[in-house]
Amino acid sequence: MHKISIPDHESHRELSPSLNELYPKQVTQSMLDDLEEAMRLRESGDYWLVYSEEGGSNVLEDEGTFLDQAKKILKGKTEARLIRTRQQRFP
Repeated sequence: MHKISIPDHESHRELSPSLNELYPKQVTQSMLDDLEEAMRLRESGDYWLVYSEEGGSNVLEDEGTFLDQAKKILKGKTEARLIRTRQQRFP
């Protein structure tokens, strides 16, 4: 498991490059672009009170694809861990 230590105020900036580095085959550039757009929209809403219904709707649509892929990655990691555990217990 990789542990990335990043100060909280910078963590959202490092998320996309970290995902790209850790999961280059599973996470597409389109997904990373969508994630960065969602972060920009959140910052605009949080810090400058600039937001729109259209922007929010777009983020929600893109979120489904991102979450589906995240679930696949996590499921694969869990299955790999179970296989390794079985191999260690029953060589």
